[in-house]
Amino acid sequence: MKLSEIKPFARYIRHLKITKNSSFGQVIPIDCRIFYVKKGTGKIKIANKIFTLCENSVLYINSGVPYSLLKSDVRYLAINFDFTFNFSHITSPLPPVPIKQTENCLPLEKIKIEDAQCFDSFFLYENAFSILDIMEKAEAAFYAKEPFYNISNSAQLTQILIELYRLSLQQGAYQTGFDGEKIAAYIKEHLSEDISNTCLADAFGFHPNYLSNRFCTHFGKPVHAYILEMRIMKAIALLESGRHSIGEIAKKSGFSDANYFSRYFKKVTGVSPRKFTRR
Repeated sequence: MKLSEIKPFARYIRHLKITKNSSFGQVIPIDCRIFYVKKGTGKIKIANKIFTLCENSVLYINSGVPYSLLKSDVRYLAINFDFTFNFSHITSPLPPVPIKQTENCLPLEKIKIEDAQCFDSFFLYENAFSILDIMEKAEAAFYAKEPFYNISNSAQLTQILIELYRLSLQQGAYQTGFDGEKIAAYIKEHLSEDISNTCLADAFGFHPNYLSNRFCTHFGKPVHAYILEMRIMKAIALLESGRHSIGEIAKKSGFSDANYFSRYFKKVTGVSPRKFTRR
């Protein structure tokens, strides 16, 4: 499944308070989890490592990944969910199962997101302010139970997951030096020039193969496909302005000649540039 194909189902949304007197063992979740720290500092143990969650941190845990909530003084905004509606008939909260009792207990579903590997296991990000407003709206809709609230919650949860994916890319950029947004901005600024994977690698100090792989992971498409898509978008904007000839638009959009531009434009849009302008 690709990230664009998910239709998440929010099974349960609530505030969860953990105190220094709380006692939890290691458990395995039947569905997926998101914990957002509203107040205080939390501690969660995953894969024999203790993670400290400061205020405004967010932690995603996939179904089937063992974890343990540790004693702390923290208030989470938590969501239990599936990536699909396949088990939406199960509306009651599904508590995690103590690890000693999991021999015959499997996750409801184990979804692998092909183009977003950050969701394979677990993911922690600090200063995730960008998702708090969406999570609070999702919580309000969940408890109001207004008509079609499940559809509303699914849309909000999709927004949250896409934002988590974006944050994971930012984190990867910080760790590896690969900044997809800067490369995209460079491409847009140089569309009229001859841009290639090699020239981008030279401009940003990467090996061409590394840049190609990282770019495809970040944008979900190869470098050349992204460049062509941006060129067509620029060409459409220029055509709509009505101030340029076909030859000028081809040149400004980075196509080698007007004939090639016209053929490719028709292949993508279904109409020639001239017909597009008349429409």
